[in-house]
Amino acid sequence: MDKRDYYEVLGLQKGASDDEIKKAYRKLAKQYHPDLNPDNPEAEAKFKEINEANQVLSDPDKRKKYDQFGHAGVDSSYGGGAGGFGGFGGFSGGFDGVDLSDIFGDIFGGGFGGGRSSSNANAPRRGSDIAVHLDIGFMEACKGVSHDINVTRVENCEECGGSGAKKGTTAKTCPDCNGSGRINVQQRTMFGSMMSQRVCTKCGGRGKIVETPCPKCGGTHLSQDEDVLDTWFSSALWPFSTLGWPDNTPDFNYFYPTDVLVTGYDIIPFWVMRMMFSGLELTDKVPFRDVLIHGLVRDKKKKKMSKSLGNGIDPLEIIDKYGADSLRLSLVTGVASGNDTRFTDTKVEASRNFINKMWNASRFVLMNAKG
Repeated sequence: MDKRDYYEVLGLQKGASDDEIKKAYRKLAKQYHPDLNPDNPEAEAKFKEINEANQVLSDPDKRKKYDQFGHAGVDSSYGGGAGGFGGFGGFSGGFDGVDLSDIFGDIFGGGFGGGRSSSNANAPRRGSDIAVHLDIGFMEACKGVSHDINVTRVENCEECGGSGAKKGTTAKTCPDCNGSGRINVQQRTMFGSMMSQRVCTKCGGRGKIVETPCPKCGGTHLSQDEDVLDTWFSSALWPFSTLGWPDNTPDFNYFYPTDVLVTGYDIIPFWVMRMMFSGLELTDKVPFRDVLIHGLVRDKKKKKMSKSLGNGIDPLEIIDKYGADSLRLSLVTGVASGNDTRFTDTKVEASRNFINKMWNASRFVLMNAKG
């Protein structure tokens, strides 16, 4: 059965905005909702049709595919087995699990009429996600805990630098594809002569041919390296679990609830909000009344400091080198309330020099003061 156009289902034009799609969906969903139309099969069918249209048009990726390929771009079963050109599925019974945009990107270089693809065939591609199972204890979940996780990552071979060729040699440009990794193929079809692209079989799409492979990676240009990720499990129970809860301890009675929480803005949804509703749920008390939100200290490249990136600092080492006052002044100088600040040794050194000048000027005034 042919499906109606999703834009027609919602009563919209093809260029409708996200807000227009949302408003149209809410209006129609309320009108045809089964609870408001009991024992009405027609209303139930329209409600399902409205939901299906909204799921596609409200998702940017699905909407893009739908706009380009129609129903076949988002429904692998659409047109399946119809034969002829009754849908993309008519060619082979459906493209189950296949991204149609990838298919036509390979053939036409980025879509219909897109010309040659501008993507680099030799560029690295994202691999699959790594799933790690880790068990933590109840008290660790209550108080938070830090764990190191060992993972194996596939990276460019250090020996050959990712070229796949033995050190001291170079990979040669593939003569078939001239280094592009793709070969143009001209085909005669019922629509006329069409030009498509195929992965070069001689070089495997890399554009280079390795005659003397690297002994470490065997010419694959990849190697498996062990890596350690530092993972922190925070806890929404921290304000009271550290004070002896669930027992009614003196520390719990004296320190909970507290007055002020000082925190960065990056963990408001991940920690602060959870501490609030966890405290109300388990103790019937708000854990804190005021929250002071400050900015983050970033590295000189404006990246957030973290153990996994290895761009953090040890404040004690900075204090030993420049002094505590120099570190304090460098962190508050030129920073508006709530804004981030970049940490650099140059800034701390400048703060130390300024403090030294103020110290020497004060000593000079006191030495020459009369009275």
